[in-house]
Amino acid sequence: MPRLLSFLFLLLLTLPAAAQNAGIEVKASIAPAQARPNQNVAYTISVSGAAPTALPELRLPLQVQQVSSVSTSQQFQMINGVTSSKVTFTWALVGTEPGDFVIPAQTVTLGNQTVQSNEVQFKVVQGQVNTQSANPGQPSSEEAFLQLEIGKTEIYQGELVPLSAALYVPRQMGLRRFGLIDINKDDFAIQRFPQQAEQSQEVVANIGFNVFTFRSTISALRTGDLKIGPANQELLVEVMGQGGMANSPFGGFPFAEPQKIIAKSSQIPVKVIPLPTEGKPASFSGAVGDFTLSAKASPTEGLKVGDPISVELSVTGSGNFDALTEPKLSEPADWKTYPSRRFNAEGTIDPVLQPTVERTVNYSTVIVPQKAHAILPPYEIVFFSPTQKKYVVLQTSPIPLKIEAPAPVAAKPDGSPADASLAADAPPPAVAPRAELADILTELPASATWIKPATQPPLLQQPLFWAAQSLPLIALALAFIGRASAQKRARLAAGPAGQIRQAWSAVTESSLPDQEFLRRASQFLLTAARPDTQDRPEYAALLKRYADHNFAGPTTPATPLTPAERKDILRHLESLKTTALSEASQSATATTTTKTLAALAILLSLTATLPAQDPDTTYTKAREAFTKGKFKDTQYLAESLVKDTDKAQLSPELFELIGHARYRAGDLGRAALWYRRAQFFTPNDPELRQNLQLLDERLRFLSYQPASPLHDWSLKLSQNQWTLLAALGFWLLVLPAAWLILTSKLRVTARIVSVLGTCILTLAIVFLLVRPTPKERTDQVALVTSKDTRAHSAAAATAGLVIDLPPGSATRILEVRGAWTYCEIPYQPAPLRGWVENAALTPLWPYNPALIP
Repeated sequence: MPRLLSFLFLLLLTLPAAAQNAGIEVKASIAPAQARPNQNVAYTISVSGAAPTALPELRLPLQVQQVSSVSTSQQFQMINGVTSSKVTFTWALVGTEPGDFVIPAQTVTLGNQTVQSNEVQFKVVQGQVNTQSANPGQPSSEEAFLQLEIGKTEIYQGELVPLSAALYVPRQMGLRRFGLIDINKDDFAIQRFPQQAEQSQEVVANIGFNVFTFRSTISALRTGDLKIGPANQELLVEVMGQGGMANSPFGGFPFAEPQKIIAKSSQIPVKVIPLPTEGKPASFSGAVGDFTLSAKASPTEGLKVGDPISVELSVTGSGNFDALTEPKLSEPADWKTYPSRRFNAEGTIDPVLQPTVERTVNYSTVIVPQKAHAILPPYEIVFFSPTQKKYVVLQTSPIPLKIEAPAPVAAKPDGSPADASLAADAPPPAVAPRAELADILTELPASATWIKPATQPPLLQQPLFWAAQSLPLIALALAFIGRASAQKRARLAAGPAGQIRQAWSAVTESSLPDQEFLRRASQFLLTAARPDTQDRPEYAALLKRYADHNFAGPTTPATPLTPAERKDILRHLESLKTTALSEASQSATATTTTKTLAALAILLSLTATLPAQDPDTTYTKAREAFTKGKFKDTQYLAESLVKDTDKAQLSPELFELIGHARYRAGDLGRAALWYRRAQFFTPNDPELRQNLQLLDERLRFLSYQPASPLHDWSLKLSQNQWTLLAALGFWLLVLPAAWLILTSKLRVTARIVSVLGTCILTLAIVFLLVRPTPKERTDQVALVTSKDTRAHSAAAATAGLVIDLPPGSATRILEVRGAWTYCEIPYQPAPLRGWVENAALTPLWPYNPALIP
């Protein structure tokens, strides 16, 4: 009965609280319940029937983080006269790693009481990039797609036709940015699509799209039934979170998150027709298109034989201008011609426009008449016209000229001209031949000279070198008398053994007073005996006897030593001397053994770190592959030795071999790069200089010029070579001076040697001072190794053009920002600056600068 009354009492106490909590509901939810790592989700706590008096403090798992402040909203409803309210708290959360997590119950304060929410399950799975396939026939309002379009589907091999890629993005899809278009190029040569696009809007199947059109050109590399595409383009778009605006954690604003998708296109079938063999001119170079040709010459009057005539040629039209060769004279006899300079008449071509629209390429050249002509013969170009479907030999119109013929001269009695050089029909004077480099030189030695890290610092930093340079000065005052005996005494007196011998020699001197004898004997004992042996009875007696003699007062004189006592003391000390010398010898032997073992360990460690790959064998294989025309194998074998910058096997011959292979593969930019690296070690190699000259004529790359001729000449020799030359000049200067001091006579030969030494010393010191260090020559220097590289005024492909950079051009890196590099570009009269894509640049010297001589 008492228990029942107690239960009823407790029940009465809880009834008011239960009545107060009636109608109050606290509910937690998360949307979406499954997300990718770092994807925003909305975590919501809804409180109905009461107003919270404080913001809930979230308790979250370690792998779930809050990324926004709380967003609060309140709703009121009136149903049948009854008013209800609902307060909602929303946070943006992210899961930092995959897994299943439980967000615990949260505590909500309602006045003087607290209420718990429910637990929430949250799953984080590894995200995947969404790939969208193009299906223009059935467009979707939630998908972006690409559509390729070619000018015509039946083309000739080598014919340049326009190609466009249209990106269709639904209007409700938030597009942040798009990447470059990637398309299969196995059977076609496709110019890179520009980053800037033409923008328009279209409605397809009642769906509105924003259309971005990118234009390029395409030409077929082989014949047959081929397919263009598919093309891919990566997009970064904003995707609405699950639930749209209703579940937004930002108070009614759209809840979007970035997501990568890939838009794809379908393939386009193309039929490629081979060029006809019938009627093909021998001078046909592969140009396909439709062109017109015009020519202007200046001056055309008042000319004499041998006067230069400037000719300007213009080729206008559409087609493959890259395969078009310079126009040639149709009748070159009795004309001296020179290579022409090619340039675009319009300057830089807008990358947004179709590259196949009509453009004009100009050629500027000079010709010299070698006899009187009435007209300038026509210039001609050869190409295949796709519209006419035949080969065309296009010529300019002849240009009238007025060239004054040489004056006739009187004939000699035998009928020959008085001056054959002035006769009109005399042969033209001989013209000095002009070098026309057509190919690289590929002579290489059978073995390579491998570059090893310097084991010694430069000569200027070696004390031994400076000591050697002092020999001419100290040779006058150096005395050799007694040198051998002094060295012997120093050797005997060196170390503990020498101290023991000196102390024993002092003890064994004859006629020593007792006090001095005991002092020297005690000193020898302290020098030769170890601390643990000084307590032996015979040694302790000696030290006591010395103390008695040394500190005896005048009233108590010490007892003098007898000859027997002296003899006994010397006997004990001699035994001690033998033991001490033996121990000193063993210690020296142990020290020598330790040094030997240490040197052996270093040698073994060096042997253990030798690379497994034999560089000589690899170099031989690469050289043999090059002679057989296997340039890809040559490149693979040779570059396998240098790809690891920390363990690379470097050699100037290897650098040249890689340059040869790159040149044969058509990679002229990297060929110049490897030739430049070889030039650090063999600057006077004539074959290397000629190959670089050939590349310069082909590419016209930009290079840093020496600050002065002295800088250029200082690089002809290494720093150590200039140092040795300066040392030679110093010796040639000082030795005659020493001879003058000794003999008071200076012969003519000695004077000449002294003057020669002064000149050599001065020259070598000047070149040592102006010679740039290896770091100054290579620090932040990079070469352009890609074609069609340009420097822009900003870090974007659509920014203004600063200058075209041919492959092989040098730049100096000032700043790197993402995919772009801010560079200094050599130019006359002053260097330029601009932004270049990182992928187009390769460091000139990625290895240790100390390896460069």
